[in-house]
Amino acid sequence: MSNKVSVILPVYNVENYIKKSLDSIINQTFNLNDIEVIMVDDCSTDNSGEIIDEYASKYDNFRAIHLDENSGAAGKPRNVGLNIASSDFVMFLDSDDCFVENALEILLNKIRQDDELDIVLGGYVNIYDKKQEIILPFKGNEDKYFVNTLNEFDLAKMNPAISSKIFRKDFLIRNNIIFPEGIPGQDLVFFLNSFFNSSKILSLNDFIVYKRILRSKGSDKSISFNLNYNYIIGLIKAYTLTLNIFKENNVNMNLAKLILINHLRFLTNQLLKNQLTKDELSRICNSEEFHNFINNDFFKVAAEFRLIFDNMKKDTFDNISLINYIEDNIEKEVHQYETIKLLYDDLKKENKKLLSLLYVKEANNIYLKNKNKKLYLEIKEVHNSKLWKLMNCLK
Repeated sequence: MSNKVSVILPVYNVENYIKKSLDSIINQTFNLNDIEVIMVDDCSTDNSGEIIDEYASKYDNFRAIHLDENSGAAGKPRNVGLNIASSDFVMFLDSDDCFVENALEILLNKIRQDDELDIVLGGYVNIYDKKQEIILPFKGNEDKYFVNTLNEFDLAKMNPAISSKIFRKDFLIRNNIIFPEGIPGQDLVFFLNSFFNSSKILSLNDFIVYKRILRSKGSDKSISFNLNYNYIIGLIKAYTLTLNIFKENNVNMNLAKLILINHLRFLTNQLLKNQLTKDELSRICNSEEFHNFINNDFFKVAAEFRLIFDNMKKDTFDNISLINYIEDNIEKEVHQYETIKLLYDDLKKENKKLLSLLYVKEANNIYLKNKNKKLYLEIKEVHNSKLWKLMNCLK
């Protein structure tokens, strides 16, 4: 029997976590024999490579791939896995995270029930220093469908967390959707590219898909906690790619602004963590990547963002208040747009009703005209009859 879903794991120096991650797949309520597990080792320097080889030798549907050289981020391992995945549906799991026990069963059943669905997603739990934070797609328990993502403002608040989603593989192939390689933030680029190209998406707003482990201490910190020049430059490259996606898909400008402002807030918070030297901050602001980003044509329209960049060039990196102010103004524009749109939709409905009434009246008029014509012909036929003429002569 062919596998129904492929799970792809990028692997790099996670010897203390990967067994728990892989066991969370083995312990799924879904039939293990219907799962293809692709583990792609990015030249780990610990025992991670040996561990995935052990699982591959034990389970026929587990594949261990070893890259020839380290790529520096999860993008390439994920692309390698995606390229060889044999199932109709794919999921991704970081090798230090864990699925909840019914994650695959719920997501796969939902996406298989509707041939129009390209993506189904749920929430997740952040686990950080023994604290837990539940992240759900949207407030409320009702599931939410998206069919017009280019104008869907709720998307601006959604976390790109790639492991909380299942994708139809032929949709990804058809739209040439892959991860950018060698940079952090590649999950954001993949997420936006997928959403803006999809025909239909289902969000399960009360379902947790996985537990996300945030490693902030020690030598095996998560990539988002390894703050250095290359990491920040990588984020800026990812943000530049998102601007290209906005343009290519003709995304609503206010939606694009809201998505970007949220990630500039994340970038600002990273810069304020005091892990970067003044020299590194100066190099970032004078880099070619930063220059290309802030001079993108997007900011000719979204000119308010230039205030943030001007401050950064002046070594002022605490721009949270300014970011909040800009976001508030964008949201006001969105609210006005939504209000006008609702009014427009109401007018369209009212106009449709009036047209229906006019059509009925027109149909009645046509009916009456035809009836009158028929009566006229009948009267004329009577007038032309010999009996009618004789009666008129006798009067």
